[in-house]
Amino acid sequence: MQAGARALIRAAKEAVPRNSSNFLAALFSTCTSTARALPCSGSIGRNSSSSVVFATKNAPESFQARLLVPTPVRATARFSSLPKACFSTSTTTTTSTSTESAASAAGADENPQALRVAVILSGSGFMDGSEITEAISTLIHLTANGCVVSCFAPNADFPAVNHLTGQPYLKADGKTPETRNALEEAARIARGKVEPLEKFDPASFDALFLPGGFGAAKNLSTFATDGPDMKVNPTVESVIRAFHEARKPIGAVCIAPVILGKVLKSKATVTLGGEEEAGGEWPFAGATQAVQAMGAKHVPTTLEDVCIDRSARLVTGAAYMCGTAVPHQVFDNVGKVVDGLIALAQEEVR
Repeated sequence: MQAGARALIRAAKEAVPRNSSNFLAALFSTCTSTARALPCSGSIGRNSSSSVVFATKNAPESFQARLLVPTPVRATARFSSLPKACFSTSTTTTTSTSTESAASAAGADENPQALRVAVILSGSGFMDGSEITEAISTLIHLTANGCVVSCFAPNADFPAVNHLTGQPYLKADGKTPETRNALEEAARIARGKVEPLEKFDPASFDALFLPGGFGAAKNLSTFATDGPDMKVNPTVESVIRAFHEARKPIGAVCIAPVILGKVLKSKATVTLGGEEEAGGEWPFAGATQAVQAMGAKHVPTTLEDVCIDRSARLVTGAAYMCGTAVPHQVFDNVGKVVDGLIALAQEEVR
């Protein structure tokens, strides 16, 4: 696959010099021409044969793929009997030019067709807030696909954890935990562009995304202490219900899908990755039992897979629930969740 990608890039370079603004367009054209040469057949349409879809290298024979071309040009195609190697990524493939991506990220007023996506953060740092790699990966993949992103976080104080030692910060008395404001901490990730949850209007957005990190289990819910008996932040719960009732898609990674399981219960099918610890590969596998105790359905996946619950409009991925994951794997896994989220959102706006 890597050799094939390098060959495509070389072909594009021969067509147009890399410093040309048309390089990416030439690369896309080359990729498209090569894709047409694949031994596959299909027709325009959408695959609605299953309510739960897995983007995996062991995918079923019938498979929906989308080429998300920057607005206003979009194409969608359904292919049948693709080679198994075609399933090493996700149900969605993206491409864009740098200038058009920048324009689409500038704001919905300049691109009214851009998808508006809300991201709920819970602080900064995986031990007491949003997992930073997951959060940044989310923002990168969303904006690279031309989405207009708005970040929100609770305007509340929570105990802070020293990420070097794993121990809570304590005040001078050595007993009282130090606290930090989740909204202020989230501003580190969002470069100051974050609003308190209380200002979140679900009607203003097309999709919702929840990155992981222990903040999802501590600050957005009480899962870290209460397990399946947890409570969810009232605003977060109302937002999730509003999106679900409006048939707007919701994406979540890492531990955040437990929140979807708690709020939607039997209506939700999610993944947290593996259901067995497997020698440390899935150290938080016990959380999968908690999700099922809440009434939701859990399906095991790897970092190569995501779970798309078409019925409930949910897209979930394991990300750093995998104890052996490295940053580029998490980046790719989050990207697959984002791709699935965008595909579902575009189905709704068509």
